[in-house]
Amino acid sequence: WREAAARRVHQQLQTAFPHGLSLHELRHSLAPASRQRLSERFGLPESRPVHREYPEHLVVHLSALRAFLERPLQGWAQWVLGIDEDDPSDVFSIEHERLEPERLSSLLLRRRTFTEAPDDEEVRTRLFEEGFARLELAGRMPTGLFGANVLADELATMRNWRAKCDLAGFDTRDARRVGFGPGGGDTTNDRREEPPEFLLDLGTRTLNVRIVGTTEWVSADGSMCAVPLDRDKAYETDFFRGFLTLALLTASGISRGGTVAVLPNNTAKSRPTTLLRTFDRLDRTEARAWFERVLTDLLTQAHAYLLTGAQALECVRGKSSPDEVLEALAEDPSSGLGWGPLGQAAPFRAPTLDRLLEVLERRYRFYAACDTTGGKK
Repeated sequence: WREAAARRVHQQLQTAFPHGLSLHELRHSLAPASRQRLSERFGLPESRPVHREYPEHLVVHLSALRAFLERPLQGWAQWVLGIDEDDPSDVFSIEHERLEPERLSSLLLRRRTFTEAPDDEEVRTRLFEEGFARLELAGRMPTGLFGANVLADELATMRNWRAKCDLAGFDTRDARRVGFGPGGGDTTNDRREEPPEFLLDLGTRTLNVRIVGTTEWVSADGSMCAVPLDRDKAYETDFFRGFLTLALLTASGISRGGTVAVLPNNTAKSRPTTLLRTFDRLDRTEARAWFERVLTDLLTQAHAYLLTGAQALECVRGKSSPDEVLEALAEDPSSGLGWGPLGQAAPFRAPTLDRLLEVLERRYRFYAACDTTGGKK
């Protein structure tokens, strides 16, 4: 009888609210007494808080911050709500005879190998084959003929990256990634640094946040950052990924601005001027203020709305207007979801225009403002 009652209520709500109404909106539109009766009648739990109770000193991983900027809803769900992307308890979803490489394991192995031996293909091949064999035994890489084909493709990808470094003018000698804190750096070549600290003013309290993790590949003098890609085409989010490295190095006082070189996985021989972006206007004070805004947004606000970093970057780069982004989200809500643990866009909506403008100003406008490519101011 409870299911039948729920169906009747659902039909009535669809008639009354053809554009949809969330359970949260419905419950909080009622008087407190009615809301309590509804919760008791259907056994509804109380709403969860939109953010955790954080300790005075908090550590945030760079990958979590990047996920939040690239996919606000998914990154927020993973970090703040603790929703995992994969469910390891689903044993029936595990491939016992893998035909394709496990993407994350493959990417990490390739990047580690390339940064350890960028200039020696013989050493690079040996290191990668050793790592590939370990992953193969762990069931994360295919075996036999499939494994041989994957191995050849992976080695070809690293050769393409090396060629792109020369074309882009990225000096690989003594280039390395920067690892902040105990969780940063996973190769002997990585440079270790103390994690930068940011003091967040939350109104009723202050929060000391340290960012740990590993940056993209950085030249020895810190003037250039390289972002190697699996695919043969670069997108705005790839430059933003490199910008995040430059901004963190600037905020930490290690270097000041520089150029991002995106290294696509193709065999093009021409100098990739379109794959270079210069961010010479990065300032340490402004970079620290930007990280404080982004961290405050991640830790203190709810981000249950549809929007991706790619869509936001299109706005600040002038490739589309906020109204056009909202129209696109109305036509295809899934375009604002991004990949991650939440598989359905249906429960969520696009932000209001005011909210979108606020997000652009607080999180993404700084990226466009620091870009001086081609002398642009």
